[in-house]
Amino acid sequence: MLSKCYKKTTKFIAITLLAFSANSYAAQCNTKSLDSMFSLMAQRNSLMMGVAAYKYVKKSGVYDAKQELSVLQNSLNIADRYQLNADKLMVFIQIQMDISKQIQTQLIEHWKTVPADAPDPAITPDLTTLRSQIAAIDAKLYPQISSNITNLKQCSQDTILKRYTKAMQDIKGIPADPDYNLIVIAALKNISK
Repeated sequence: MLSKCYKKTTKFIAITLLAFSANSYAAQCNTKSLDSMFSLMAQRNSLMMGVAAYKYVKKSGVYDAKQELSVLQNSLNIADRYQLNADKLMVFIQIQMDISKQIQTQLIEHWKTVPADAPDPAITPDLTTLRSQIAAIDAKLYPQISSNITNLKQCSQDTILKRYTKAMQDIKGIPADPDYNLIVIAALKNISK
């Protein structure tokens, strides 16, 4: 028969090890921090409905070379400010813009096919206002990317993908073939290398 002292010691050790394991995992993979970053990315993508509505109403193309060039040129400043690899950040930003175009294209095609669902020109947001909102989100997103470098290294790709996919679940138009969710995660993980 085991002594009470032995049982208490064993229980104490087991609880200590369990607590250490849980704390060790939590220190390695902070999913709350990832969720915060992915929430900003989802907010950014949700604004694409307004951008698509503006472009649909104005009958302008989805691709805006001048705007994309400006965003990519600014990525050098962002990389410097947040001590991120400029080339890798530029790839991530280009993928973000590609997703934005995919979302816009899907919405515009839907509105052309089902005009009853088309946006009302009287309440369509102005592109300048939308771009200001996107810039405000980006101003929060890039510091989050920088502060999540450790998480991107330590969290499993499966964990990161699940968290990202959950954040994007209400966003329509993100391509599944190829799977842009995987592409975004790969670009983010690449920044962390």
